[in-house]
Amino acid sequence: MSEKLILGPLLSVEGDNKYVVCFLSKTDLNFSIEFNNTIVKADKLTKLNNGYFYRAEYIIKSSKNPRTVKYKIINEKGILQDIHKRES
Repeated sequence: MSEKLILGPLLSVEGDNKYVVCFLSKTDLNFSIEFNNTIVKADKLTKLNNGYFYRAEYIIKSSKNPRTVKYKIINEKGILQDIHKRES
């Protein structure tokens, strides 16, 4: 069974080509984000009252053409879900 996230995933764009995913998890595990088939380790930034806060960045080459960025949060147990049972 997949773990449920407390908060997130939250996707933001910093500048024209840096994508950031943040989320809050109940567990202190090693997480990664798969961005467009590239695995990026999620950094555990801090422990909060409700769980652990993680962040990962993905930089793509700048382009004038529109691009699609797909992502999902993964750990050794599989793909994570949000509180509504949607895969991240």
